[in-house]
Amino acid sequence: MKKLLTTILAILILFSFAGCEGYINWANAETITEKANSTTVRLNLLEEYTTGENIADSVKVKSTIINSLGLPLDTTSEDLEILTDEEGAYVNYDFKYFGKFQVEVSYLKEESKIGSDHFEYTLTADEYNIALLSATVPVTYLSLFMADSDNACAQELELNIDSTIPTIIGLSRTSSYDWNHTLPNFVQCPFTNPDFYSDKYMKSDFVKMADAFKEYINYLNELNENSKYHLFVNDFDTYYILYLLLGNGISLDQIDVFAISDGTGTQAIFREAYGTGEQPDNSMSFYTEVENVWNSAKEKALNGLSYIDVLRQFTEYIPWIYRYMQDFMPVLINDPELNITWIMNRNKPDAFGTSQVYTEKVQNNKNIREVNMNNILTALTEGEIKAFQDMYKFDASVFEKADENNKGIMIFLGTSTAYEEHFKEYLSFMSHYYGDDYVCYYKAHPGYAADFDDEKAALLDEFGVISLDASIPAELFYFFRNDVVMCGYTSSTFTNAEGIEISCIVNAEETYEGRADLTITANEDGTFTVSNIKDYPGTYIWNPDTPDVFPWLQ
Repeated sequence: MKKLLTTILAILILFSFAGCEGYINWANAETITEKANSTTVRLNLLEEYTTGENIADSVKVKSTIINSLGLPLDTTSEDLEILTDEEGAYVNYDFKYFGKFQVEVSYLKEESKIGSDHFEYTLTADEYNIALLSATVPVTYLSLFMADSDNACAQELELNIDSTIPTIIGLSRTSSYDWNHTLPNFVQCPFTNPDFYSDKYMKSDFVKMADAFKEYINYLNELNENSKYHLFVNDFDTYYILYLLLGNGISLDQIDVFAISDGTGTQAIFREAYGTGEQPDNSMSFYTEVENVWNSAKEKALNGLSYIDVLRQFTEYIPWIYRYMQDFMPVLINDPELNITWIMNRNKPDAFGTSQVYTEKVQNNKNIREVNMNNILTALTEGEIKAFQDMYKFDASVFEKADENNKGIMIFLGTSTAYEEHFKEYLSFMSHYYGDDYVCYYKAHPGYAADFDDEKAALLDEFGVISLDASIPAELFYFFRNDVVMCGYTSSTFTNAEGIEISCIVNAEETYEGRADLTITANEDGTFTVSNIKDYPGTYIWNPDTPDVFPWLQ
């Protein structure tokens, strides 16, 4: 009964799409199947409307993508000028997605319809990049590699990343990007709610986006079971290997995976799980435990067990697995059956500790690529940079106040609100110590934007600090305005862009190999210790009650 109702619904919906011309029997229509590296393809036109005396001067192409049941998902239409070459008349039409389409071509002469053609069109690719990414740094890495049209940086790093392959993207914080100006080969997922690619998208909906991606990948695999998939995920989302790929019956020889580190969180979790090499070092026994869980789950997924059941095995055995997939990274990068690469900004003992797992399984593993974000940025052409800027809606006018007042640009980098200890005092120090020479800006952690924190916004106003778009990676502000000076809490930004001038690091001892002009840390009595001041070496006490008094200048 359910199948009958679904069939009737499909017929009714398709009839409504046919409009006043009545129902079109698509089953008897010509079927065209094509593989392409882009959703824009050549459509050859009928000779009867493009040769002779009474010929069309333009066409209107309308395409409706349908799912496996024949139900329409989205319709695209475009008025196009007719092109000709030695092979005949044609148009270049963008289907917008990959999939199975019902297509109507209306032939127009002086805007009046003189004929039409109907056919089904199946458009697939031999390979897809699948990018389901949250946070900021992973999206930036992906965008940089995909903006690099000749793949020079990927080739230099011996990475099998190809920017000419269509990239189906699902991103959190979607309002951060201009979806009308994405990179050339970025493709949306038609199985998602349209709000996922709009300002209405909510971060909590990212799980629903993953569900839509799973359905879409299964659909693409049904249309072309030989396609290959290059999966880009956060390193804490590597369970998508099971969910999106193996769980859809896609074999290991059809996939490779790029797990991208989101910064210091990965390294902190790694140290917590595998230790720092202290005696006794039990990290290898934990590695073996995790390896057994992974191999069991992988086997079950390949044998058709549902993702939910596989995940249940994970969570029953190791309850925290859903949150901390980073603990599986040493196992995944050593799995001989899984072609996976771990992209990170730093692979050094000071980041990961010195446990046996690190020294034997991670440190020298060929599947780890240490990638400096700024090196890719500087390798892009002017046109590639422009496309990158457009996607990120980067607006350099935010720094007009500094330029108009002939001052420098000082950017204070925040972190998660819970770790922004003594935020008020540090803002006070920055504005009083640097305010004569710089206009001060604040770049929040993307998940803790000042726009949604009235208390933080009030503090910024109090000290005359301008809030920057939190969704834009701080590295990009430096790249597009390399005269900026930065300060703030410990950040991977300082590692990613080694050329950044660092004025001060707050609440920490780290000076990034002496690059920071000073460090400032809180004391129990409410004062602050300022150390290693450029041109004034030594240690001094600064009191926020007299914020414009700096002992080293006395």
